[in-house]
Amino acid sequence: MNLTIHPHKSLKPHQIQTEQDVARLANQEVSALQEIISNKEEHYGFFRQEKKDGTLRDIHPPRKKLKLIQRKIKKFFDHFPWPRYVQGGIRKRSILSNARLHCGKKMVAWLDIRKFFPSTNPSMVLESLEKIGIGKAASKLIVELGTYKNALPQGSPASVSLANLVFLDADDRFELFCKKHRLIYSRYIDDISISGDIDFRPHKGQFLKFIEQKGYVVAKDKIDFIGRDRPQIVNNLVVNDKVRPNKDFINDLKNDIRCCWTEEGMELLAADFGLLPRELQRSLWGRINFTKQFDPKLYKDLKAIMIGAFFK
Repeated sequence: MNLTIHPHKSLKPHQIQTEQDVARLANQEVSALQEIISNKEEHYGFFRQEKKDGTLRDIHPPRKKLKLIQRKIKKFFDHFPWPRYVQGGIRKRSILSNARLHCGKKMVAWLDIRKFFPSTNPSMVLESLEKIGIGKAASKLIVELGTYKNALPQGSPASVSLANLVFLDADDRFELFCKKHRLIYSRYIDDISISGDIDFRPHKGQFLKFIEQKGYVVAKDKIDFIGRDRPQIVNNLVVNDKVRPNKDFINDLKNDIRCCWTEEGMELLAADFGLLPRELQRSLWGRINFTKQFDPKLYKDLKAIMIGAFFK
């Protein structure tokens, strides 16, 4: 039976109702998907990765067969009509497009959702899939293919798309509230940014409530409200008057490029950003080209590192 199709280019959520629909989406037989689900441990790797603050996070990269299926799930959601304020893991959106939304405001705030993927459980994913019109049987199968150890796995190509979907109704609440108060709201994966021309610190409690209502918590040490007297930072970009990089942006960019020196590193980084490897490559070039107007020598150095990573 030939299942070679490209459903993500034409199918809508309401057309994914049965397990057979998911199998066609994944270009697999239902039995092959069930075999993976019944032996999930065999289809994931594991290692621990040190974060910037010195703590460790568990990485569960899917092995080849499951990774290809999760990429097809991610491709399907690439064609979902994501609102403008959802910026992470969306094609043609990036940390640069996210930062530009908040440029030139009197106050910028940022909040970090703590343990975003580990806190997103299968029931939350199931509810969000059914809410957009995917059938119960299909939703259950997608949940089984996209979750592991009762959470969204770090390292999966589909995790950012599914996390975005889960948080979407909280995004909507944020957007309605911010619109009412003439504020700008956006979210880049687990980083929430809010800006405006008023002092909106009194609304901090409401912001936390929106997040907690979805079953998440905010990292208390990663909340800040910044006036124009300090560098206003969004995704390591200064947005006071115009968008420009800071040292953390440059260091992160160098580290991200170096990750791409190995195929495994590139795929893990792509999964972190909710992108496919080729999309990650375009994103990195966009960030490199952005530095040219600020530091031509740095641009040349980054360009050389990038060429070394992808054309070695």
